[in-house]
Amino acid sequence: MEALLDGRISSPDIVTTKNWARKFCNPAYNLGKSFFQTFLDESMLFSVAYYGNGATNLEQAQTHKMDLSAKQMKLKPGMRILDLGCGFGGLRKYLSSKYHVSVVGVTNSREMAVAARDNCYGLNVEIRDMDWRDLDETEQFDRVVGIEVMFHCGRHNMDTLFKKIHQCLKPEGICVIQDFSCKPGCPNNFVTLQTYWFPGFYIFHKYQVLSVAERYFRTDCVLDMTDDIVKTCADILKNLEKSKNSGDWMFEENLYTIYKLFFLCAEPVVKSGMFNAYQITLKKSDKSCPTVDQYNLNDTFLRRNGCNDSEASPYLLEYLNLGLKLRISVQLSETMDCVINSYIRGFIY
Repeated sequence: MEALLDGRISSPDIVTTKNWARKFCNPAYNLGKSFFQTFLDESMLFSVAYYGNGATNLEQAQTHKMDLSAKQMKLKPGMRILDLGCGFGGLRKYLSSKYHVSVVGVTNSREMAVAARDNCYGLNVEIRDMDWRDLDETEQFDRVVGIEVMFHCGRHNMDTLFKKIHQCLKPEGICVIQDFSCKPGCPNNFVTLQTYWFPGFYIFHKYQVLSVAERYFRTDCVLDMTDDIVKTCADILKNLEKSKNSGDWMFEENLYTIYKLFFLCAEPVVKSGMFNAYQITLKKSDKSCPTVDQYNLNDTFLRRNGCNDSEASPYLLEYLNLGLKLRISVQLSETMDCVINSYIRGFIY
């Protein structure tokens, strides 16, 4: 945690190599299972839950999110699933036990890998402490799922990630990705968030993600989960404060303050329109990969998002004509960092 506090590991410009990916992962997730238990539900999923199916609390919403992912993947007993960024193993445990599939989970966090193996003991689940880039392409899977793994893959690695997923998927395979998206013109990351929470993170715009993904897949469905960010963080914050006030808190006061501020920031950031969340379902395509300049969203995607060609295409084409190299507004980024950082240091120091 000290590395996060003094900023030694914070650098938005570092290329996320395998070595850096592990270094970035250590301060963000190797804080011990007992710490994450202070604010997560029993599934131990540290990701946006799904409240769109009537969930009234975090546990229900996380269960609905796992069922939603399973439904989108069209799981059948006996299928082999690859889970990228498998965390504490909650999704693997649920899919294996309820849907009778075998699951291979990969993670860069040694501590999470140990906890996931313990959590999934006795099930048809394998947990690997490895980088996703080291997966053997000859090892085939029926489905691939990645819950909030995109913003950890690094801004230089998106094509490599989708190419790897395509290589690992069997014909007619399905991939479900859930992640965050930034609004065009807004920063893709903040130094403050890099320093205190997630070193090395980089949030793509979802149209950047789709433009690369559709070189290898066709888009079957896109679900907006932006409102779920606020609800998830509100429920997590309640759990965190309940744990802090229980009298059994055994962690640094700074750690509580930093994570409380992180969950408090969710609502204003979402309401500002800067960030949102989504889940996309992709089906493997064996056709030749289009170039970025040839990319256009298909009618299915447009219909499912409630817009027509005249509304969406001009905006998307203008965006894509920039070569998907939309530059960060430095002034906006520095201003937001200044405000957030001052707020945090007012609490900590």
